[in-house]
Parts: sequence; structure tokens; C-alpha cells
Amino acid sequence: MQFLTDDWAIALTVAANKHEAFKKEAAGQHAIFELTVADSPAADVYHMAFSGDSFAVRLGAPTESADIKAALDYST
Repeated sequence: MQFLTDDWAIALTVAANKHEAFKKEAAGQHAIFELTVADSPAADVYHMAFSGDSFAVRLGAPTESADIKAALDYST
């Protein structure tokens, strides 16, 4: 599965939301991380959103302001 594709984002979201230890630690957290990826052959921005009892990874910039922004290159 290629990094930064729709399939990758869906698979990561599903896996995280099924992982009991992850869900326990993420419970009650509210944060949006926006990550810009230079030299990506797919999407160049994605975001992760923690919202109380759910977690989601989506391609593109978030619709709300990100709490944390980071930039990295594709190989990282």
C-alpha cells in the first residue's frame, strides 16, 4: 500500500480505531496535526484528527486550524 494514498489513509484510520491500547490513550484528546510532505508522488499534505473518542487520517489540509503543523520529506 502506497504512503499518502486514499487506501493508506483509510487503512491507518481503521487500524488505529480498532487498536484498544491506542484508543485508550487517545480517548478524550482533541488535536489536529497537519503534515506537509515534500517530494511525495501522491498527496503532499495530510492531517490526523483526534476528536474525543475517534481518530481519522485524511488526505489534504484540515478544514479547521491545525494545532500542530510539521513538514518532512517523503523518504522520512
